[in-house]
Amino acid sequence: MARLKASNPEIWKRDSLALLAEERCPVCVRLAREIPRHFFWFVNEHYYEVETITELRQSYGFCPAHTMDLLQTRSGSVMTTVFSYLTEYALSRLEYARALLDHPRSGRPGRFLCRKAAEALRPRRVCRACRDLGWQEDHMMTVLLQSLPDPDVQRAYEQSPGLCLPHLHRAGRLAGWDASLFLIAHTRQRLREAESASHAYNGLLEVVAGIDHGRILRRRSGKGKEMSSSKIQQGLPSRSWSPKFDWFLAEIGEPGCLVCNACAQSFGHYLGWLAREMKLVRSPSEHWDPSWRVCPSHFWDLYASGHEHAAELIAGHTALEWLWKLEDLSLHLADRPSRRLMGRMVAVFAALSQRSGGSMEKPDGLWGMVSGLLESPEAKLNRMRAVAFRDESCEACTHLRVTTYRTLDFLLRIMEAPAGRDAYANGSGLCLRHCIAAASIADNPAALSEILQTQIVRLRTLEWELEEYSRKINWSVRYEPKGPEQDAWLRAAQRFCGVGLGDG
Repeated sequence: MARLKASNPEIWKRDSLALLAEERCPVCVRLAREIPRHFFWFVNEHYYEVETITELRQSYGFCPAHTMDLLQTRSGSVMTTVFSYLTEYALSRLEYARALLDHPRSGRPGRFLCRKAAEALRPRRVCRACRDLGWQEDHMMTVLLQSLPDPDVQRAYEQSPGLCLPHLHRAGRLAGWDASLFLIAHTRQRLREAESASHAYNGLLEVVAGIDHGRILRRRSGKGKEMSSSKIQQGLPSRSWSPKFDWFLAEIGEPGCLVCNACAQSFGHYLGWLAREMKLVRSPSEHWDPSWRVCPSHFWDLYASGHEHAAELIAGHTALEWLWKLEDLSLHLADRPSRRLMGRMVAVFAALSQRSGGSMEKPDGLWGMVSGLLESPEAKLNRMRAVAFRDESCEACTHLRVTTYRTLDFLLRIMEAPAGRDAYANGSGLCLRHCIAAASIADNPAALSEILQTQIVRLRTLEWELEEYSRKINWSVRYEPKGPEQDAWLRAAQRFCGVGLGDG
């Protein structure tokens, strides 16, 4: 959390008023503007600094979403430099991890060696852009909450769209008692207004899920992969000992990371199923199923995939759910305990004296009443908002995690067969992030060693191509024709982060 000096209330007020002048969720809008600014300074200044290089190497570059933002800069020479030092570092870690697997210690089980290799490959830092943008988000939240007691800021907030529900969820965990009551009252009013305008794109949808930041990296659930898979299944031998084994070998030969492809196809199936489920219900709130719940990012995936009606139904239920939670929270916060312990003890004695005389209460019930009355305002606020602002699991996120694990688990099993090793060596293999994930669940050093060796070969080839492109863009050799190594930085991005980076 960003810490601000207590001597700057006017600066807080000025920044808050500027934030609240936005026409949509102020935090969402500022973050959307900050992303291109972040990468502008990265490609013009930061990419060659020693501290930046060290940080990027230890995180294996950016996360997939921010790698796509980097590619949008279209700075081929910068990205060639970046992926050159990333590839060098990744190769050193992969070779070290493979050496751990190829020189087993006596008496050590295979699972132990795989865990050692996974630890060697584990990223030491998080995505640099995620960290910096997270700091910016925390900073804006802190500025807004610190200045909210000011009457001018409150009037500006009442006239603004306010925070979207994802950012209210975050602010609700940080706000004090008065700020919580103010935010709850404004959000309840806004949700009621947004429900009446749910047909508008910027109405209920953006209130519920915020601005669509992931539109660049949108997963496309087209029918291409499904059709190719069905053709593979139709061509399987009828007497195969395992049709799944043969189908998986064919999938390994498809372009792109095996796990990324499986997740994209599986995610498309989930969105289609969810849309069909929404067609069968008049209102999802009548018979809500937890498997219909999606996070804001996957909510926008559902909307962008052509299932607008399903997205609006889920948004409507989410708004109702938040209204119920906020109304319940406001009722509990209406009774504010005294800040002084003596005042709370007086309330206890008053409550006990009002009890009908003679009847003995159960000790548990009596103690519950007394402990509740003795609870400090801070403790009560923390207890109530821990319930109202708890994290809800996204079914799509869970489904993708399960798909990733099951695909990697099956891959590691078929790598024990010669046919599986040959197919993997001749296919696209895994991207680096899923290669690291495979190491974390592997228990067969030989199978994991084959996967790491294939990754090493691919990265060494890319390393040469990146060096060749970097050499040929030099003015002194401008007469040399440029070959297919011109897009090596794009293939390196796909090798590090996986599917979706080649889509416009």
